Amino acid sequence: MVCEGFTGPTPVLLEPQNHQEASELGNRFRILETYLKPYACCRWAHPAVEGLREVSARVPLDLDSVVEVRVATFGKALNLGDPAPESAVAAQYSLPFVLAAYMVDGEVGPRQIIDGFRRADLLQLARCVHLEEDPDLDALFPQRCLAQVRVVMRSGEVHSSGTVSCRGDADRPLCDDEIMMLYRWLSVPVIGERAAAQLADTVESLDKLPLEALGEVVRALPLSGCQRKGAS
Repeated sequence: MVCEGFTGPTPVLLEPQNHQEASELGNRFRILETYLKPYACCRWAHPAVEGLREVSARVPLDLDSVVEVRVATFGKALNLGDPAPESAVAAQYSLPFVLAAYMVDGEVGPRQIIDGFRRADLLQLARCVHLEEDPDLDALFPQRCLAQVRVVMRSGEVHSSGTVSCRGDADRPLCDDEIMMLYRWLSVPVIGERAAAQLADTVESLDKLPLEALGEVVRALPLSGCQRKGAS
């Protein structure tokens, strides 16, 4: 192919616009600037969930008295406006559904996404969520993902979150305990308490153990049921 004149792409760090990044190698570790997702949905929905989380922590919400949930956010997030997802994939990208799941269950995890899109209570509440673009928040995207949430009650009261960012972002990181809780929340139902604890201990000790130790732990994980489910 080379003889015929075919060439490969320019290595990304050699492109002129990336010279600054190349000069930072070994000094700036961009993996520390990425984010962790505390909710099993599109990241664009996370600031709205955080806003609802803050409102719920401040004022216990009687869901039967909720008339409307208004979300002001950046324009791209309005693409997540379908209140009636018909699959688990669509549920992850439905901001109204995700907020309904959080209001009812207090979490947005695999259980809500995999099976929740069939639940009438979540779909009914999702229809109460309305999205609107906020020009000020849109101007800050994509550097920042922000939202404002207002919960309107039947009494006329309105509970507002103010402007909220994504928990888990580099400027609002999860602490070590939160990361471990997130790991256990996702892993224990799949591989069990013992295997989850052993895997966590191994990963935390990788600087003292040979890399083969991690491979041994991973190969011993009770994943056969997951593999069969994924293959079917």
